Amino acid sequence: MSEMQNSSSIRSVLLIVRGVWIESIRQKDILALGVLMGIYFLGVSVIRMVGIDNPATGTFLYNLGLTLTGYCAHVIALLSAGRQIPDELENRTIYPILAKPVSRTEFLVGKWLAATSFGWVVAGSLAVLVYLMTPQLESYSSLMGWQALSGALVSIAVITAWALLLSLMFPKPLTFVLIGLWFFLGEKLIAILETSLSTSSNLTIVAWISEYLPNFARWNLWTRYTDGIESLSVGVWAGTILYGILFMVIPLVISDHLFRRKPL
Repeated sequence: MSEMQNSSSIRSVLLIVRGVWIESIRQKDILALGVLMGIYFLGVSVIRMVGIDNPATGTFLYNLGLTLTGYCAHVIALLSAGRQIPDELENRTIYPILAKPVSRTEFLVGKWLAATSFGWVVAGSLAVLVYLMTPQLESYSSLMGWQALSGALVSIAVITAWALLLSLMFPKPLTFVLIGLWFFLGEKLIAILETSLSTSSNLTIVAWISEYLPNFARWNLWTRYTDGIESLSVGVWAGTILYGILFMVIPLVISDHLFRRKPL
């Protein structure tokens, strides 16, 4: 009996994932980001035609491409996850889904998995294109490259989990702004607060807040990879991944609790 229930739950989650993927492909967000990456590839193509004999220039282009890849994948994942529940509620399409029946937990997991996997595909596809298009004039650590990619995938899973959580608490625009600011400027905002606040009690509050929010810079290892720095030790890499899993599971558990109590 339990095996049948598990099989039914998996099918429900996968159906939700499929629906989100179809809807995500129809959205125009990926087109705008595709234009941005297209400009990069056009620039790289022109530079390759002219010729690059400076390894530093090749490394700069490689780092730029991978950085843009990370930003694009995170923005796509954020926009996808942050709109899922609000749009379902606004369009009232959530009611036939939950009446199939699909539990709220299955619904939430399906939405998270769909947005996360979509971001993963964007990240993986663009990373391969950047690798193929950018001239490799210096040697890079393959192991460090895989560690950087795994860090990016974990980071995407974290941002989608937090986007779902905040979408249950705030309007969509505020969710996008809050998470976007934290993703792009989190470390700088903390540094500014620490500089502007002189009392020890205020600094303690800022430190406490920063400890309970994800540090996305910790998973961004692309610069380390393109700078030719040696790969992380097994212990450090495992700690980085576990740190990401922690900040992924916590918002998902809280989201599940809030979603179960949310009146529909």
